[in-house]
Amino acid sequence: MAYKIKDFSKIIGVEPHNLRFYEEKGLPEAERDESGYRVYNIRNAYDVNSFLAFQAMGFTVQESAELLKGIEPLALVERLAENDRKMEKEIEVLKSRISWNRKLAEYCRHLVEDPDWAELLELEPVYFLQASDKEDLEISKESDREIAAWVAEVPNVHFVSLTARESFIGDGRALNLGYSVNESDFKRLELPASEHTKKLPMGKCVVWTQACDKELPTLRLSPHLGRFLEDNHLRISGDMLAIYFMPKFPKEGAGSFIGAVPVECTDR
Repeated sequence: MAYKIKDFSKIIGVEPHNLRFYEEKGLPEAERDESGYRVYNIRNAYDVNSFLAFQAMGFTVQESAELLKGIEPLALVERLAENDRKMEKEIEVLKSRISWNRKLAEYCRHLVEDPDWAELLELEPVYFLQASDKEDLEISKESDREIAAWVAEVPNVHFVSLTARESFIGDGRALNLGYSVNESDFKRLELPASEHTKKLPMGKCVVWTQACDKELPTLRLSPHLGRFLEDNHLRISGDMLAIYFMPKFPKEGAGSFIGAVPVECTDR
């Protein structure tokens, strides 16, 4: 029995415009009647359902259409294994995004409920890719290739600034813009590095949130952070990393950042 596209779409639960799109991407086309209209039969229903089944397994539209044309069993086994590896990677990406989403929500609450919040945490090493000229903070063209690869591959690549320890406890003006990723992501994804890439050991760090009153604030040791260090018998031992929030909050001005700076105990 033959069906026009409107009736066929109701039977298989696929909108007519999607059927046309799938055909454009390689799904076997329906036959045409004398007037040039598409007519569908049971074979078309089998093709569409097989096509959707491949998509449900994680294959793209193009891959599903290719597989529908026919494939040897062992070749299909390899394609499924390859698809499994791809989905495992996607799961890791989603887990990383969920983790950062939850952390960001926590930091935002601190910013509103307790502006003087600070905490001592153990952080894994971070790779910093410098993307600005030290003098004028304009984005440099020398790191274009690495920046593109980092942004494309890493689920949680952060726009950051790095302030040297001496500057952070001093005038706060030695500021380098760039991107940062955790060491685990850097190694797992085999990201490219260059002379502009620097590994930051991190380790025991004080972490806090701070509002910005302008786009690129002067990053120096604040009074409340100084008190936290003194109360906990800590001193700064490394460069200060600022991870900028993407949104701009009306009350906070230009935005906010999460600060992290390595510390060591003074009771030695």
